[in-house]
Amino acid sequence: MKTTRLLSIAILVLVAVCNLYFGARMIQDPSGASVGLSHTLLRGSVFNDFYIPGWILVVALGLFALFTIILVLKNNRYYPFFIIVQGIVVMTCVVVQMVILGNDNFLQYFFLMTGMFLIVLGAFQYQLKRARLNSF
Repeated sequence: MKTTRLLSIAILVLVAVCNLYFGARMIQDPSGASVGLSHTLLRGSVFNDFYIPGWILVVALGLFALFTIILVLKNNRYYPFFIIVQGIVVMTCVVVQMVILGNDNFLQYFFLMTGMFLIVLGAFQYQLKRARLNSF
């Protein structure tokens, strides 16, 4: 159980740091140039610049991952559920990004797998917690 919790924390830290950093950069520079994004990527989307996508990264992925880390560290009884939800949010954001923008790259597949891994880790920890509670 401890190993899966530590692995979950490590992955959540990766998700939080990446999304807080890139989201903040996109908010500061909505053109996307500071993070190597071309404005042409937004063609066909509902966004004129990267300002709103930056906020989505900061809030939905970065801050939510930090909140989930706190729950895991405090061993909150609901932390496996929040790990699963974080994985679903990561995967949903990546899939929506791929559909809207119509492109794909290594990082999108990496975070898609990261989200899937979070879901599996959360489900495994939920089963372990449930089994431990039922054994009493």
